[in-house]
Amino acid sequence: MSEPITLGIVGTGLIGGSIGLRSRELRWQTIGFDVNPGATEEAKTRGAIDEAVAREILYERADTVVIATPLRAAIAEIEAIGVHKPRATLIVDVASVKEPVAQAARGLGNFVATHPLAGSERSGAAAAHAKLFTGKAWVYVPPGDQALETRVLDFIAAMGARAVPADAATHDAILALTSHVPQLLATLFGKTLRQQKSRRSNHFAGRLQWNSCALEIRTSKCGARFLHITTTILQNRLAS
Repeated sequence: MSEPITLGIVGTGLIGGSIGLRSRELRWQTIGFDVNPGATEEAKTRGAIDEAVAREILYERADTVVIATPLRAAIAEIEAIGVHKPRATLIVDVASVKEPVAQAARGLGNFVATHPLAGSERSGAAAAHAKLFTGKAWVYVPPGDQALETRVLDFIAAMGARAVPADAATHDAILALTSHVPQLLATLFGKTLRQQKSRRSNHFAGRLQWNSCALEIRTSKCGARFLHITTTILQNRLAS
């Protein structure tokens, strides 16, 4: 995937923005769409995309599409893709739960479910970094099509990451223990800290720094930011 391509990013937050920054380093034409116009404007200001476009225009123009939205939005996007008749020869998502994504994508051509194991305690394109994925594991669910698998491997390599194959169920079981449970504990810990009224407790807590699952967690910031993500993950795990 060394030749110039047009990359379309649906969801221009931290992960989408970081993919965009790396894409532009590679001199790929990079277009983006987000349901929040402020997010695409931030991504453009940050230099993560060349152009903000409407969703249907993105699917018309992009050779490769990355769906970089939260899990529920990613599933809805995947289920609606057929309406747009994308020309892309590769479509990937980056959600942290893979079984519901794989189910939603059944019958969708050129789609590969993936999950880069990289992130930050910060959010939005303002926190994006072109080297976010360098040397990191990027899990993908083998599509059973050699040509399509080659394309996704090339894309992951272009992002600077290490491709790790895993079926959706195995990915979700491992991530539940190594990422989602620690994330839940951080969320609960953050909630507990915020409920404390003592200035002494706040002073002590403000000095805490944890490192876990590629996320730098400072005090309750991570717990607060990931509360809605944790809830969505748990709901999908309980439903499966």
